[in-house]
Amino acid sequence: MIIHDLAIVLLCALGIRMLFYFLNLPVLVGYILGGIFLGPHLFSFSPIKNADSVRELSELGVIFLMFHIGLEFDLVKLKKILGPSLIAVILQTLVHIFLALQMAPLLGLKRMDGLFLGALLSIASSMVVFAVFKDRGDLHKPHAQLAIGVLILEDILAIILLVVLNGVAVAGHWEWKSAWQSTFLVGVFVVMVYFVGKLLAPGILRVITRIGSSEVVALFAVGLVLGMSLLAEHLHFSLALGAFLAGAILAQSSLVEAIEKAIEPLHNLFTAVFFIAIGMLIQPKLLIGVWPTVVFLSLTKIVATTAACTLGLFLSGQKPRNSFKASIAKSQIGEFSFVIASLGERLGVTHPSLMTITGGVTLLTILATPFLASNSNTIYEALKRKTPRNLELLGQFYHNVLARLQAQVSRQVFLKVVKRPVLQILFYFFVLVGILIIASSVSTFVSYEFKNYTQWLHGATWLLAAVLGLPFLVAVIRNFNAIIMIASELALSGVSKSFLNQGPARNLFNTIALCITLIVAGSIFVSMAAPYFPQGLPLMIVFIALLVAIVFFWRHMVRFNSQIEYRFMESFNQQSRSMQDEQRKKTLESISKAYPWPISIAEYTLPQGSIAGAQSIAQLRLRDHTGAVIIGISRGNQTVYCPGIESVLFEGDRITIFGNEEQNKKARAFLEQKASESPDSKADKQLRLERLYIDAHMHCVGEALSNLELRKRYGVHVLGIQRGEERITAPSSDEIVKAHDVLFVLGLPHGITAVQQFFDNSKSEGR
Repeated sequence: MIIHDLAIVLLCALGIRMLFYFLNLPVLVGYILGGIFLGPHLFSFSPIKNADSVRELSELGVIFLMFHIGLEFDLVKLKKILGPSLIAVILQTLVHIFLALQMAPLLGLKRMDGLFLGALLSIASSMVVFAVFKDRGDLHKPHAQLAIGVLILEDILAIILLVVLNGVAVAGHWEWKSAWQSTFLVGVFVVMVYFVGKLLAPGILRVITRIGSSEVVALFAVGLVLGMSLLAEHLHFSLALGAFLAGAILAQSSLVEAIEKAIEPLHNLFTAVFFIAIGMLIQPKLLIGVWPTVVFLSLTKIVATTAACTLGLFLSGQKPRNSFKASIAKSQIGEFSFVIASLGERLGVTHPSLMTITGGVTLLTILATPFLASNSNTIYEALKRKTPRNLELLGQFYHNVLARLQAQVSRQVFLKVVKRPVLQILFYFFVLVGILIIASSVSTFVSYEFKNYTQWLHGATWLLAAVLGLPFLVAVIRNFNAIIMIASELALSGVSKSFLNQGPARNLFNTIALCITLIVAGSIFVSMAAPYFPQGLPLMIVFIALLVAIVFFWRHMVRFNSQIEYRFMESFNQQSRSMQDEQRKKTLESISKAYPWPISIAEYTLPQGSIAGAQSIAQLRLRDHTGAVIIGISRGNQTVYCPGIESVLFEGDRITIFGNEEQNKKARAFLEQKASESPDSKADKQLRLERLYIDAHMHCVGEALSNLELRKRYGVHVLGIQRGEERITAPSSDEIVKAHDVLFVLGLPHGITAVQQFFDNSKSEGR
């Protein structure tokens, strides 16, 4: 009975949570141990009546975890870490599979066991890593963002591995065709769901916001995440991938916090069920017999993952410290590893002990994760001291060369200009294939359910598919045309008198080049999407409809495509505006709660020579002298609300003062007092605007501005960043400092000098 089993599991989870809280131990390990005691393998009698039902419920833990990660998804940040994450995932996967295949005979396992073992060792636990970073408050730090980027790609890799391993188990050999097809279909699914979701989300969210009911928010969130998960599973993908996409669609929307609040209890509850279900799979007696293997594989997993992932991130240009901290935090195996082990067991191609070995390695590596993450800096420094100087110099040389190459590439005008149309072509390519796949599925359904009208419904289905796909096909042609025009302009611009540079000749050249490009690209598209194309009459209908529409309705299609693109981009902008409005509302509410008595708010500009110049709020003691409080500081284009007591005031700042009329009057008089100071000290309080060049060897490279704490330490504010041709005004605290940046900083002379010394001293420390 499912209610009986769920009650037992939750009562066990409650006891474990309370016990491990007082013991200050990772609660996830406690859940696994609790599962071992509840499972059927330790005692002859188990209180759980139906373990399979508990395991099915436990999948909700993975679903809600991936949904939560999706809600934190930021496409702009992911673009920055996608390259490094991809290199790290590929390298660590190859290393784990190679090592597992070599170790399998030594452990008494077959080659097929080694292949499955390497695959399950390649996947870390998103649930564990996310929980560790959240508990430590590191979620938004650079190394945590790198780790999360790798974990997202690992989850996609796990889906591909499941399909490939299934083919290997059946066919007895590796099938590259299956691997490529799985990767391609995952890409189509992700693009289609994300694109359609972003188009529909704003309208749905407006309706939910208008209703304003927490019940509706909870029903919408749970319904969306479960619906997307079931859709992904129906298409032979992962439940976790569908859940992540559901969260990504709603990321940065106005309802994110309300959804997180509604989902968090379910997430915590089913996380406990998930790890207890894992513990129920472990056979303690068998685990005792294979403990040397478990210890050996656990150490191999930790060392191999840390080394391979760190190397992959380092080769992509990331700082060694951030690379190491990101890698060592994910040196465990988790939820997907059990799915892979279960696949081998179900197909009967792996040794029965593999599941128990997987459970043992999971237990040890998860137990080690909090310790490794907490001491990552200490371990890194110890390894750095033992690193040969020549190897360190080689690493610095590699990063210098890589930085120069990146700078050269960034200065290539052609690459900058064509980047956007190339990405749009790839995006629309996946959308077109997605439309074909949907049309093919509908056509198959029609042939089974409506046999008497098959031809008519087939034709109508593919005609509708042609109409839906036409705007995207037009967009692809326009983007190819734009790339060719840009290329010909750059190639022929220096030959002013050339025949090819004349108007008619140039147009003819561009037309021929476009036709050749479309033929080549069309051939590639047809070869990849051939399994989903219709045959016979439906194919002719599609071809004729596309041809007629392109000839007679080109302008209408261009306009319609522009509207689709505008609506897609507007969804991002609208979500950003909603977040700003929500933040503004929260600020006003927090001020009202903090200061509930009758008040008046006054603004005042600090005059030249004011007693407040170059003083922190704590040093000024305005509240002690007048009873008024500084609740805002405006400087240039930046405004800080509720500034900390360490915030430094400068002459010319526009400050917002909070108090009653009498207190504000006293504050104004107090601030108008002139500072008694010597000529030298007065000169030292004159603000300076300075430019600081960021060398590739400085330790601040790869760090967020918030981590440097320049304002808190030195009273220096970063007003802007010059990054090549890009100029970033009033950068956010999450902005990552990169090599060769020029920081525009404002502060007192002694503060700027201290910052310069801080940066210069960091060169000698190396990376």
